[in-house]
Amino acid sequence: MRNLTISDSINLGGCKEFNHLRIRNMDEFLSSYTNRLDYYAPPFKILCKLEEAILFSNNPRESVLVKYKPDGDIIFYFVDIKEEGELRIVTYEYAGSIS
Repeated sequence: MRNLTISDSINLGGCKEFNHLRIRNMDEFLSSYTNRLDYYAPPFKILCKLEEAILFSNNPRESVLVKYKPDGDIIFYFVDIKEEGELRIVTYEYAGSIS
């Protein structure tokens, strides 16, 4: 048995069965996230939770709230869905945080 390398491809049995997440304003999201408090979720954990929320959805929600601290959420708004070859790409936009 050998380990997979980044260049290996994996047949997932029809890539359109799940969504590929894109964030339109990723730089804005990452640059706005500067808090270093332990109870704040790291930015890539927030993106992971967003991806989990939309991964298998045929009709992505217009907005998704992702908890980043005990009493606050990051909000992402749906932008569009595009199909490029075998990929279904769902784009969201970072809109800020609410507490």
